[in-house]
Amino acid sequence: MLLEAGAPPLVPSPIAGALAAHLGATEPPTDYILLVGGPSGVPGAWRSRVQRAVGTTLLKVALRGGLQHAAPALLEILLANERGELGGMVMDRLA
Repeated sequence: MLLEAGAPPLVPSPIAGALAAHLGATEPPTDYILLVGGPSGVPGAWRSRVQRAVGTTLLKVALRGGLQHAAPALLEILLANERGELGGMVMDRLA
């Protein structure tokens, strides 16, 4: 996942994952790679290198509240995962 200010935001919801489940997805991802850039974002050269290394398209996401420093942004993502919300939100975005 690439945290990017202009991307559609990840928004926790009690029905997160319902769209993906309806479309046949059964298991949320178990592993995540998070890219967090500085004030100017992640440079394009890094994006393409990571995308080649991972072998798939990067999912661009934003967080509620807009631009954040790296530590609070990572905390929000990690807490969503801990609460069991991240998998459903990601699955819906990938559906």
